[in-house]
Amino acid sequence: MANYRRYRRPPKDNAIFWVVGLFLIFAALAVLPLGAIINSDSFILILVSFGLLVGVFSVGFLFYIAGRQQKRLRALRLSDVDSMEGVRFEDYVAELLKFQGYKIEKTLRSGDLGVDLIAKLGADVFAVQVKRHRDRVDRRAISDAVAGMRHYHCNKSMVVTNSFFQPDAKKLALSNDCVLIDREKLTNWIFDFTKGKA
Repeated sequence: MANYRRYRRPPKDNAIFWVVGLFLIFAALAVLPLGAIINSDSFILILVSFGLLVGVFSVGFLFYIAGRQQKRLRALRLSDVDSMEGVRFEDYVAELLKFQGYKIEKTLRSGDLGVDLIAKLGADVFAVQVKRHRDRVDRRAISDAVAGMRHYHCNKSMVVTNSFFQPDAKKLALSNDCVLIDREKLTNWIFDFTKGKA
């Protein structure tokens, strides 16, 4: 059983839009009769306050809708990654790293000694292991990346996965200065890539 949730299509925002719209209409209808009860200056102040409240609420609602759309985009792209073959996932991670400015070299498909990619950025040269998993990644992936780092003359190591890491893997990575890219960070990479944000 996977340790992460599959993407589920969220409910449509149309229903929320209509509920909010009806609320504002009824609120306006409730405010208008006050004009016959109170003086004009107070009524104008109430109308201005109501207008500001509606404006703030509308802007907040638009930000909420935009956030929902971004989450949908991230989830859809990540669900595509979840169905990729291992080699294709390696190629995709290579493209994500290139987009961030890394120069990429691919190691041999077999006998790679635990390193799938070499990623260079300035003085940093990363030995990168790519793991497409349904379960949490264990410490062996970190051990392989750290051990392969010296073989490929790298000064950094990194493990990238579409899943998450077990606690002992995180501990080992911390003590060996190995960079971990889990499902959450990978989502951000994919989102930036699809939106063209370097």
